[in-house]
Amino acid sequence: MKLKLTIAYDGSFFAGWQSQCHGNTVQDTLERAFTQIAGGRIIVYGASRTDAGVHAIGQVAHVDLGEVSQKMSSPKRWQIALNASLPPQVRILRAERISEQFHARFSAHSKIYRYCLWHEDILPPLLYQRAWQIHGPLNIALMSSMANALVGTHDFRGFTARSGSKRENTIRTLYCVKVLKRGKEVQLIFHGNGFLYHMVRMLVGAMVHVARGTLLREEFVQRLTAATPSIAPRSAPAAGLYLTRVLYQKK
Repeated sequence: MKLKLTIAYDGSFFAGWQSQCHGNTVQDTLERAFTQIAGGRIIVYGASRTDAGVHAIGQVAHVDLGEVSQKMSSPKRWQIALNASLPPQVRILRAERISEQFHARFSAHSKIYRYCLWHEDILPPLLYQRAWQIHGPLNIALMSSMANALVGTHDFRGFTARSGSKRENTIRTLYCVKVLKRGKEVQLIFHGNGFLYHMVRMLVGAMVHVARGTLLREEFVQRLTAATPSIAPRSAPAAGLYLTRVLYQKK
């Protein structure tokens, strides 16, 4: 039996998604819950290795359960059991049977990330570790202009913390980039076929600095078109970033 899981979590409680020796990650937390239920280790494969502090409302993972008892043959039973074993900062939103060929990461067609800004001098307490608070002027029209420039296929070597890696392919396609303003909240939506390490956070950081007048738009465009590695990354905080959806080809 193979399960596809749709997962939400509060990233501020974890050191990222991927398993680490100290065990304080989302993957480790999920695997402990599976061990508690199944009595043996079950590896959880995630679609995206979100960083420490990054949230998710639509992370996808899969597990190979092998032979299961009749009692545990229902995906809903696994969802209920897992949520009862997990801390409140992690929830299984959906569990469903999936084909043996499915892989949460390698079968993914594209992903959608959202970054949340709060443009006001006072940050509401419920947005603490949920948004990046911006003070002072912020040129939204200029941010929208940069968003339009990002759409398409580019070499994002200038917007990744691992730009020095020669073996890594840094070419990605962004299908849609939007800047949405609702009152004091500004959301940046990125839909692409893949994302590099810290790519969204570095794009947001650069866009915000241009919109605040501390970086020239020409510098932003030059870094994008020349695929220049960043000497001093202007990365947005992890707290405002959300993995909202992972998309798969319909069969």
